Amino acid sequence: MGTCPRCGNKAGFFQTLCEKCQREDERKRQEKTEDERKAEDLKAAQEREAKRNRSMDEAKTRILERLNNGERVFLHDTVYLEVDSYISERQLGEFSFDTVRNMGLAGWDIVGIVPRTMGFELLNRYDDGGTAFAGGLGGNIVGAHVLLKKEIKGPLTQQQISELDEFLFRYIT
Repeated sequence: MGTCPRCGNKAGFFQTLCEKCQREDERKRQEKTEDERKAEDLKAAQEREAKRNRSMDEAKTRILERLNNGERVFLHDTVYLEVDSYISERQLGEFSFDTVRNMGLAGWDIVGIVPRTMGFELLNRYDDGGTAFAGGLGGNIVGAHVLLKKEIKGPLTQQQISELDEFLFRYIT
């Protein structure tokens, strides 16, 4: 049995370092691995952000070019509204039109509505534990996706450019 070249303690059989120094080396290896992983995660996040920024810049450039050429440009968005639907005397949602009203004041136009429904599945149960679909009840409307459109016209003011940037930030991934 030899001695550890770092600390002078006894090293184990066929070992060059003592147990304490071996544990310290392992801890440093794990730290290094953790630091490398964090660095890789940070680099990947920076690359994703750079790609997103490039996509946003490209989309904004295309939009501004279209506007400068006198072409029409539309933004589209959706807002989900709950409706005050009831099932078995239980209210499923609380209706409020405030969001859509405010968007209308900002120039958004309702172009469609897609209802969201909720139904219940009926099953036949058998003695052996099996089940089979027997039908369904429902189609109760519990909400609606309101489809909105807003035309933007050039030349854009600084306020409109800021709104466009916010819109692109939300929807360009």
